[in-house]
Amino acid sequence: MATPPLTLSDDELNLLKRGYDQMNEISESGKAKGMSESAIERYVEQWVQKHPGGEAAYQDLKAEMRRWSQEYEEALRKAEQGRGHLEGLTADRNDLIRERFELLELQKDPATKSAANARRLNKIDVELAQNKALTKEREVAQRPLEEAVNKLRSSIYDRLRDAKIADAVRKDVLKSGIDDVGKLKVPASDVTIDHILSVKEFSEMEGVRKLTPAERLEILNNRKNLISMDHAANSARQETHWSQWDGWSRFYADLDIQEKMARREADIRDMFQKMISEKLAGK
Repeated sequence: MATPPLTLSDDELNLLKRGYDQMNEISESGKAKGMSESAIERYVEQWVQKHPGGEAAYQDLKAEMRRWSQEYEEALRKAEQGRGHLEGLTADRNDLIRERFELLELQKDPATKSAANARRLNKIDVELAQNKALTKEREVAQRPLEEAVNKLRSSIYDRLRDAKIADAVRKDVLKSGIDDVGKLKVPASDVTIDHILSVKEFSEMEGVRKLTPAERLEILNNRKNLISMDHAANSARQETHWSQWDGWSRFYADLDIQEKMARREADIRDMFQKMISEKLAGK
């Protein structure tokens, strides 16, 4: 009896096509960044695991790929090599423990007890002691390798977000003591510094990964990108583009605030991209 042909709905076909396109995008993105075949394969495997999570999971994976660098790949290679050594030592230890147990059982029976077994047991005890010492040595050596991977794995965004603005710049931005974005409906109880073009967007701009940490901070914290803003409004906006922030009207009385700030954000975006290009051209 012939097997009936598989019929897929339009939604299922679209999902299948999107999955195929995503896998190709991962591969092409990896090649464009100069990844090794093994690195690309690793991200494809992650995609297979995360694919059921839908578009959000795919965007998370793309963000992780943007954090990739040759330095990260080398650190990961060294860490994985170290993990392999530790796994090998664990496997050897388990084999020795298993053999020791079997020999002890044999030694309990007069019919199977032997001097050869006793000698082997003594040798196993020596090998177990050596294995324990070597494992401890490897574990100590592995710690900085894992720390290096974790440090590089943390996104540029995380590092920029945690970086401090220079005291002199901070003082200059906050010197007015008021919200410099615009007229508030309720006077500010506290003001903080806001990045007009968000830290998140800047961290994902083309070429940012190729800059040094100092160059990134220099551009991100350009005085034109910093503004004194009501703490509550700043917390509400977070990383949202000004053009997409619907909550602005809860805080600001002027009806043109969103349009005005969106224009400033766009101008800064263009300025930053030019600054990035200029710095990369000089490398």
